Amino acid sequence: MVNSTLTYFVLSAYGSVGSLRHLYCGMVLALYMWVLAVNTLLITLIYMDRNLHEPMYLLLCSLFINQLFGSTALLPFLALQILSDLHTVPAHLCFLQVISLYAYGNVEFCTLALISYDRHLAICCPLQYNTRMSPRKVLVLVTLTWIYSLLRPMITVLLTVRLPLCGNVLDSLYCQNHLISKLTCSDSQVNNIYGLIGLVPSIALPLLAILFSYLKILRICFAASRQTRQKALSTCMPHLVSLINFSFGCCFALVRSRFDMRRSPRELRVAMSLYFLLIQPLLNPVMYGLQLSRIRGALKRLMPGGKTRPRSPAVAAEGISAAAASPLGAATRPALPAVMENNSQIVFALHGLNSTPFQRQVCFSFALAAYVLTIFVNAILVITVCVEAALHQPLYIFLSSLCLNGLLGASSFYPKLLHDLLADAHVVSYVGCLLQMTFTYSYIFCEFCTLTVMAYDRYVAICKPLQYHSVMTTQKVAQLLLFCWTFPVLEALVGMVLTARLPLCGRHIHKLFCTNWEVVKLSCTDTTVNNIYGFVLTVSHAAQAVLILLSYAHLVRASLRSCSDRRKVAQTCLPHLVALLVFTTMLVFDSMFSRYGGKLQALQNMLAAEYLVVPPLINPIIYGINLQQIRTRVLHSFNFGACRGGLA
Repeated sequence: MVNSTLTYFVLSAYGSVGSLRHLYCGMVLALYMWVLAVNTLLITLIYMDRNLHEPMYLLLCSLFINQLFGSTALLPFLALQILSDLHTVPAHLCFLQVISLYAYGNVEFCTLALISYDRHLAICCPLQYNTRMSPRKVLVLVTLTWIYSLLRPMITVLLTVRLPLCGNVLDSLYCQNHLISKLTCSDSQVNNIYGLIGLVPSIALPLLAILFSYLKILRICFAASRQTRQKALSTCMPHLVSLINFSFGCCFALVRSRFDMRRSPRELRVAMSLYFLLIQPLLNPVMYGLQLSRIRGALKRLMPGGKTRPRSPAVAAEGISAAAASPLGAATRPALPAVMENNSQIVFALHGLNSTPFQRQVCFSFALAAYVLTIFVNAILVITVCVEAALHQPLYIFLSSLCLNGLLGASSFYPKLLHDLLADAHVVSYVGCLLQMTFTYSYIFCEFCTLTVMAYDRYVAICKPLQYHSVMTTQKVAQLLLFCWTFPVLEALVGMVLTARLPLCGRHIHKLFCTNWEVVKLSCTDTTVNNIYGFVLTVSHAAQAVLILLSYAHLVRASLRSCSDRRKVAQTCLPHLVALLVFTTMLVFDSMFSRYGGKLQALQNMLAAEYLVVPPLINPIIYGINLQQIRTRVLHSFNFGACRGGLA
């Protein structure tokens, strides 16, 4: 039946996401926040840094703005649809989304073509570059690109709006013009002809221009020097990767919309329809930010401490601290060791990275990947426990606290490490050092307390099952959580206060990050109080380890009564025991190495980083694999069955 006054469309690809809608929505919003953050950072960087006011970076700025435009046209809409019970969209908003997404695709291709033309002129015609790529010409080209890219989908939508439709169901996650055209009851030949003609200026011509530019660049590179080839490769490689990625994504989307793929797996259809809209805004800022040296250098200057650029960390720390400590700025400062009257003006030099055998960019890539993975796996487990009512039990609540603490520990270590891997001077202010130590030691103490509370919970559940619900009440769980977070923070703060009172005679820390013992060793005065307090903390947390072992001794004895008890102990207690052994072993090794020394810097770096890197990464994985209820719900979120029942 013809419907000439259609008011809404139904998006049938969502299916029923059920209780997992909050998990999917959180993932989409986190993705959107990341896209906004990285693209906005690079746009602001190009705008603020006058050294980047050049044609190539202005075109990149247009590219990043377009990715914000495309992501905003899709991701908030996707999040709202996931939360909604009825996956409908008003007709006028559907057509507005079609215009926005098609304009995003057009701007992306045209901007990539302009970047290739810019690189062609810079490498093949360097003497004519400034005259042929003036700022005014760049502005004109970018303006024409946006005007054309907005007008073309508007005409497409006008041709589609005139068609009478016989249905309103779109087998997609978002609105697509071709799917709407397939609902028409009348001849759509004009739309098809216009669509084919529009492919020429939108896709064919930009691709031909890019191919021509790179053939010219390739010919010049073969005849040029090695330095020229390296420069061409460093500036053109991100562009080529971006072009190939976006082209494949568009091909996937075209195949998905033009051909009948109902027999193909629904997961594949979802991936094909979202690929070019999701991957490009994520890939481009990271790739251009890491690969282009001038953007990378501007990022370093934007970071705290990046503008000083001394020749070495030692020179940086000594120069800044000496100038701050000397009231007259005199060069006749007494040689070390001399007491520094004002600790707050000290800048510590971190020497942990000086002897690393790896390239910094490679280390940065691995560290960034590990940090993102740590955030992801911990966030997934915390969100799963929060949204699933069946997991609102003491064991899983304590597990969520353990994962949140893992995020705290990772965030106290990774951001500073990532900054140092990109910076020339590995320095940290006195206040920044104390803050890092506070967060790091709060993480360590909270980890021990949480593991102790979890051992107590398992002891009551297995050894006294009839009393479990009366002992582990909601109020008791809340009190234990409060203890697990408040007591460690107070322990760390007392330690920092005792350290902050010490006058220091040095500023060199031979580790990747700040630790209390390394700072205490720089003191010129008696540190007996600090040593006693450290000994008290060691004894108290060793006592926690003893309590855990006693709990497990009772658990093992109780599990001998039946086969079901043994299975229960193995399933719920084995992850906890592994987490405890891993964390304790790494912490002991690092403490021994720090206290009694060693000349292998690489080994020291590994031991120092292990207890901050490994436990936050493996705890969610170990518990997710071994605890059946968590494993079932996480797999239900991400396996293929979930996609068939949810996002399709």
